[in-house]
Amino acid sequence: MARPSTRTAGRSRRSPAQPGGSSVVVAKDTGTVSTLPNYPPQQAIALYRKQQHRRGASGG
Repeated sequence: MARPSTRTAGRSRRSPAQPGGSSVVVAKDTGTVSTLPNYPPQQAIALYRKQQHRRGASGG
């Protein structure tokens, strides 16, 4: 009895993509909306503060 192959000839199975996406942050004082990569909390907070500092320094 012949069984169908579970693999396509010449192709290997790929692992699933890594989780990703982004997080939305709304500033409490100004209501400014920012998006951040889906980083661990401490790393995301540091990136957000760095971005806000740059925006403040550039006047925007």
